[in-house]
Amino acid sequence: TVIEDTRLFDEVANLVEYPTVFKGEFDKAFLSLPQDVLITAMREHQRYFAVLCKGKRIEPIYIGVSNSLDDNLKEITKNHNKVLHARLNDAKFYWLEDLKKPPGERIEELNGVEWHRGLGTVFDKTMRLVELSLYLVKLLNRGEKDTIKRGALLSKTDLVTNMIKDGKEFTTLEGIIGREYALKSHEKKEVAAIISEHYLPRFPQDALPSRIESAIVR
Repeated sequence: TVIEDTRLFDEVANLVEYPTVFKGEFDKAFLSLPQDVLITAMREHQRYFAVLCKGKRIEPIYIGVSNSLDDNLKEITKNHNKVLHARLNDAKFYWLEDLKKPPGERIEELNGVEWHRGLGTVFDKTMRLVELSLYLVKLLNRGEKDTIKRGALLSKTDLVTNMIKDGKEFTTLEGIIGREYALKSHEKKEVAAIISEHYLPRFPQDALPSRIESAIVR
């Protein structure tokens, strides 16, 4: 099943005059990457449509649209496969390197990231976020205090990972990849949810936080 993506469909439709659809594939070894990383590499960078197996897991294939009347689809597909392989190879390198250091060990690194002139670093912002979140817990008498504190502390740590820092091609995964690193480091799933959901909603009609803890760390 092709993942329904109206925005991508509209974008591709507006880019091509002579659409030619082709099916490409990538190495199954890349399926070890988080699903969101695979989808981002295909959608954001190459404008490919990802394919799900029985509506659940990513298949090692994709659907692409070439702006060409060239009937040599075999060569076109081969070239696209090479490009995607390079993208996924980069992503796998970032992923494996980042897993060597758990999120908790990255908190101090946030001192090296300027937040805003006059407002300090992202570390300073994080400490203010922790303080404000704990204040709201007390004020509202809602949420699990220790979970919220831990989630707030780790909420920005993915900004200093290889996957996100320096404006790399996976920056749209901010928060989402932080959740994945937290889960791999055996943080509580509620803490991981805070890391990904405290940004929500990002735009109109976007999803809302699924838990009160994520809404508090905002």
